[in-house]
Amino acid sequence: MADLERFVAFSMLTEECAKSLQRIKSAYMQTLGLHSGDALMLAILGQYPLGLSAAGLARACCLDRAAVSRALPRLLEVGVIACAEKQSGARGYGSLLYLTEKGKDALGKMHAFTVDTVRHTSADIPSEELKTFYRVFRTLEKRLSEHAKALEESGKESKEP
Repeated sequence: MADLERFVAFSMLTEECAKSLQRIKSAYMQTLGLHSGDALMLAILGQYPLGLSAAGLARACCLDRAAVSRALPRLLEVGVIACAEKQSGARGYGSLLYLTEKGKDALGKMHAFTVDTVRHTSADIPSEELKTFYRVFRTLEKRLSEHAKALEESGKESKEP
């Protein structure tokens, strides 16, 4: 029963953390006139001054391509990102997306809330414990991903005629 209890505890903790993080991002991003889901995309684009394709942005953010595609028209409309046309002149999924000056300004304001959030959540946790936590959490994520992939593949094999 201990394994089931660990599974339930881990599932509940990660779900509650995700919900709280979503609420924090929503509250901060709302002050910028943006959505919570925009935070990660702006942060990633800030790391690529020459731009990323929509597919590259989805990969870098670990987001579904459809989620990125749904957000792009709004982000382009509010002017925080721009799209560099392909050399052929046709704007499309391979075009590079980059932060505009307005986007860079929003990213600077986002930096303040991320610093506030990180400081608030880890203020009394020793840095060595945080390093251990992130190392273990990355390992858990990697193993969960590998396990999910294996289960998905075994499910596909069992359905083949």
